[in-house]
Amino acid sequence: MGQGFSSLLILSNSLHKPVKPVDKNNPHIFLDIDGVLNCRKVRTTDRSTHLPSTELLSNLKKIADEIPNLIIILSSTWRLTAPQRHAVDRSLAYVNLTISGYTPDKDVDASGDRPDEIFEYIRENNLQDNPWVAIDDMDMIAMNNNLNTINFCRTDDYEGLTEEKAYEVIEKLRNQ
Repeated sequence: MGQGFSSLLILSNSLHKPVKPVDKNNPHIFLDIDGVLNCRKVRTTDRSTHLPSTELLSNLKKIADEIPNLIIILSSTWRLTAPQRHAVDRSLAYVNLTISGYTPDKDVDASGDRPDEIFEYIRENNLQDNPWVAIDDMDMIAMNNNLNTINFCRTDDYEGLTEEKAYEVIEKLRNQ
């Protein structure tokens, strides 16, 4: 058991390294999937339509089209397993977008929440001066008082990343 756990720990801790070289001046978004790119409006109860929806993907694409050199970091629990990471990669490829990295998993050692995972990624990759926004349906401001509203866009699990929310992200990135 110990050997399997340490292998899992090594794998999950290595995921937060950038997949591609990161330009220190590029804006970043930290992307959740459930409640952002898929939502209750399009999910079935058996979750057979759990994959990101075309409409919500097109709203993410609007952000990338408006913000040059946007870097997308996966902060969702979908980053934790290879099949889910591949499903995200395939879905984003549909709109010519790619994931450039993954936040660490602080649930492994119960050392923090999702905002802490994002802050660790920013610290370890020296991105403190970069504009960034986390997009999530969880109330991350209430979870962690270190997170500023300029760095967060909360979606609703029923609607996901609407066009209105996409423009909110664009404005927040431009105003940093």
